[in-house]
Amino acid sequence: MKRLRWECEMAKLPALQFYPADWRKDPGVQALDYFDRGVWFEMLCFMHDSEQRGKLLLAGKPISDKALARLLGLDIQALKSVLSRLIEYGVASRDEDGVLVNRRMVRDEEIRKMRTECGKLGGNPNLLNQNPTTQVNQNPTPSSSLSSSTSDLNRLIACVYACVREHPDKDARLVEIAVIETMLRRKGSAGEGKAIKSMRYFDEEILRMIEQGGRLGSKAIDALLQRRREQIGYETV
Repeated sequence: MKRLRWECEMAKLPALQFYPADWRKDPGVQALDYFDRGVWFEMLCFMHDSEQRGKLLLAGKPISDKALARLLGLDIQALKSVLSRLIEYGVASRDEDGVLVNRRMVRDEEIRKMRTECGKLGGNPNLLNQNPTTQVNQNPTPSSSLSSSTSDLNRLIACVYACVREHPDKDARLVEIAVIETMLRRKGSAGEGKAIKSMRYFDEEILRMIEQGGRLGSKAIDALLQRRREQIGYETV
């Protein structure tokens, strides 16, 4: 039997982020028997190496039950039984394209990408050139309607990070969109130059964006996020 080749177009991370306390506290996971938990963990490993981390894909498409059964060494009926319980207990879910998804892994990957992209903007200027004998080459921040200076964009990045940490159970993309939209409205207002002392400043917009996001598909959210990033000068690849 020809061995299935797991396609991976993205850079592999050397380790899977696993949170034992969260695993033990998740009622859905704990409702599974040991066999189902083992199968789910194997699926998590495949999702970690997927070309879209957190989603079960094969050659860029939703993996079929037949292919997944072969990868896991199960017969079709056993696999379907496990999948039924994973969905029923809320452990796994399917996206709009029918792809099996681990929500936590997808969210962690979105946050990782956001931090990587923000880091390409030059990082925190307060941390640069701490060693006077070492020259640090920092890419200039692009000019935009919001980021008229490096400090403006760094302030926005700091707000995005803080709000994502404040809302760990929310889609990081929606939180970022909400922060950007709030800051864009703030631009040119009387309070533009005032320091933001609490992340509650963004709560109303975040709640609105979360509600709106529930009516949007993943592709629409990605497109909206890209437009907002372009407005404030993020350089993405």
